[in-house]
Amino acid sequence: MTKVVLAISFLVLMGLPVLALWKMLALLVFWLVLACSRLRLSRWRIACALAIVVLTVSVRVLLPGAALEEGHNIFLVTDGENPVSKGLPPVIYDDWRRAFEQQYPPETDPAAAWRKTPPLTLYTASSDALWRPARYSRTVDAVDFRTLSEFRGGFANEGLYNFFGSDAMSMARGFQADLPFFVMYEFSPASLGSTLHWQGTVFWEKTGGAFAEIAHRRLAGRTITIDDIGKKAYALSLPAPLRERPWEHPPSAESQDRPTALAMRLELRPGLVVARYADGLLGLAAVFGILALLTKIDWRPYRVALGVTAASLVILGTAMHFSEGKYLGAAYPPHGGGDDGLSHEGMGRAMARKFMGGHWQEGLRGEQDVYWDTPGMRYFRFTERIAFGETNLGYAALVALLPWFVYLLIQQLAGTRWAFAGTALFLLSPFGSLSFVQYIQNAKLGYAEAAGFAATILGCYLFVRSQPGWGGARSRGLAFLGGACLAGAMFLRPNLALSVVLIGSLFVLASWQQRDFRTVAAAMMGLALALWMPLHNYLYGHQFVLISAAGGTISIPLSPFTYLRAMQEIATGTLRGESLAQVTAQVTGWLGAQPRLPVQSLRMLAGGFLILRLITLALTAFAALRYLRRGSFIPVLAWTALAAHLPMLFVFAAAQFRYAMIAWDLCAIVTLLVVADYWPRLRRISHSSTAQPA
Repeated sequence: MTKVVLAISFLVLMGLPVLALWKMLALLVFWLVLACSRLRLSRWRIACALAIVVLTVSVRVLLPGAALEEGHNIFLVTDGENPVSKGLPPVIYDDWRRAFEQQYPPETDPAAAWRKTPPLTLYTASSDALWRPARYSRTVDAVDFRTLSEFRGGFANEGLYNFFGSDAMSMARGFQADLPFFVMYEFSPASLGSTLHWQGTVFWEKTGGAFAEIAHRRLAGRTITIDDIGKKAYALSLPAPLRERPWEHPPSAESQDRPTALAMRLELRPGLVVARYADGLLGLAAVFGILALLTKIDWRPYRVALGVTAASLVILGTAMHFSEGKYLGAAYPPHGGGDDGLSHEGMGRAMARKFMGGHWQEGLRGEQDVYWDTPGMRYFRFTERIAFGETNLGYAALVALLPWFVYLLIQQLAGTRWAFAGTALFLLSPFGSLSFVQYIQNAKLGYAEAAGFAATILGCYLFVRSQPGWGGARSRGLAFLGGACLAGAMFLRPNLALSVVLIGSLFVLASWQQRDFRTVAAAMMGLALALWMPLHNYLYGHQFVLISAAGGTISIPLSPFTYLRAMQEIATGTLRGESLAQVTAQVTGWLGAQPRLPVQSLRMLAGGFLILRLITLALTAFAALRYLRRGSFIPVLAWTALAAHLPMLFVFAAAQFRYAMIAWDLCAIVTLLVVADYWPRLRRISHSSTAQPA
């Protein structure tokens, strides 16, 4: 638990919210040091560490920043007046409205959902301002963007604009990862002497309240003078509509005159540049000092962890090239309309804003009195918004650690060589079972599979490490964290509920047999975190619902009775019965569903990977029975994998591979462990068969 506290303190020392990619990478390095080290806790060391924290926070407050007050929001011309049309200066709004209607004529699809969805406020709130209150949306010390993703406008993933269908706006949202938006900067005294560069058109406020319209076809700048302090500059980003993609249609004469997409960059004066570098170096030095004081690194596991994570980061960066505009990192692209990713993100942003605004009870409500859909991912996004603002750096860091978690579990169960082999398979497999690329593909869409797999694998590893009967050493702290991780896995992916209950029960039973009641209590306390789901539903909705309301209705169209009726139809020779057809479709969808292809040229390999996947399921069933009497973790993991597959016989989304991908990957790990166990015997048989008689 001490290491968990230190890991959180590193976030604070690097500066909340963490918005820069290099800071996230530095945090990964520091967290790996913390995980691969032994703590040295003495009074003088702890006192020095606290002094470093206090000194860092104090000095950081004194460092100057540009402190531009930024306001931004989506720009939509909707039916009737709205806060944007009433709040913007009339001359600016009228100009922008004409440009908008030129690209999205009012007579084109007048019933589109976005035309009837006005913004609720002039400026939308930003998660960047959760720790640093802002006058409008957020206070910024740097400006540098060319696209909406780089701009990191939180409105792009607000639930209010969850448009989907065939209208032009939703299509532009889904394929170009862009939306019309505007930005306003109010110049602060600290920004004096800096230069604002832009490409596009900016309305720059003059003395007396009038505005100068300044258009730059190329990136060009204007220095902020004493007369500009307290004044405002407005700009509109109006991306090209989908119907005029330059790679599909040559630009028309009319399209040449439309406003270009906005690009802006703030060139800081020398004093602010020095302060910015000093702030970054201060955070690095503070974390490094605490690590030097409180830890002693185990270099061999640290080098392995660093190498595996570096390889995962390379693959993570490479995978972004076929991400269709959606990627993990410091950017913040919009999710597709009507998709789960946007729902999780929109709810998480709203929860973070309420929680950090002092309404913690409303924030923890999760936007629903009784959970209707998968509850956990919104809380993950809620935490990410608090720590990393309007970025995807939190999810990127977790995904980057996934291969190392896989390595840890396999290394604990089968040794270092097999751990390297399994991790290499995970990193390099394009799709099928145990494919890192598949988790990247799902994570960039905002789905919970990567987070759920991370919690599952880490929870299994911590349980093995803390259970002497499974080859580990007694540790109540690791037992609690393992239970908490598995509870989180159930929270993120409720179809893992049976697996979590099974492995948790087996761990508690093993500890109970050893009369280690404190470890039993620690593990149960961690697992009990999953009780937040029914507790939430009862406290807020006054209903007893175990997980979600949809889980008891639309999500489970098949029941055990459907399978009994199907068996009856087979016995009576009714091979075209309704129940048998439903069961056949369900099982076929579960076993035959294919993952997302990173590139379409891999489609020819899909059949081979499907056969391999089915083999892992068969070997997992074999391991569940063959190793049952052994005091090892292999049968536990095998039964856990089978329990993860069981819901696929009933849930409505069995035909979607991602719902069962964690179960398939557990089967792949079990298969690797079985092969590792039988490998010495196979080698002896091979050597004996090839040996020549004397």
